Amino acid sequence: MSAALERTYEFYIRVSCRAKGISCDTLESAWKGISSQSERQFGAFQFLYLIDNEKPFKLDKTITETRNNIIHKGRIARESEALRFAENVFKHVRAIESSIKSKLSQYADEESTHEVETQKALVPIGVASITLKSHSVRVDKTKNEVIGMADCFLDMAGAIVQSRSRGFPV
Repeated sequence: MSAALERTYEFYIRVSCRAKGISCDTLESAWKGISSQSERQFGAFQFLYLIDNEKPFKLDKTITETRNNIIHKGRIARESEALRFAENVFKHVRAIESSIKSKLSQYADEESTHEVETQKALVPIGVASITLKSHSVRVDKTKNEVIGMADCFLDMAGAIVQSRSRGFPV
């Protein structure tokens, strides 16, 4: 989950830089200096978020504390703690997505297209591949109709499990 949050920061950075007219080559050159340093990535994200939204992004300190206890101190989280952590990270990812949609939607679409094309170019010729959508939906099973987007981690995880059980590779 920590990696997912860090990749969300990276995506925001890439979208924000795209919106500011910074070339992919220039961004890649700058990214090399922080690509393996999560604190610096968060700092870059935090200041671009501030510039774009005129307020800092509020990260719940329990995310950092839990991550550091597990990664650096070898603590093994109980299932309930891991689920709270996952829900908290999911909530933060959704907040960043919401900010992107409200202010940088066109650039997010461009960056997503660029990333998909980059990934497709890495697939060897003759190897089948698929592109997944970024959102899952919640369904009212009594009416068999969509009632909204997955708005918590467990809904998203449930959608993945259902997709797998129906034969969709994930």
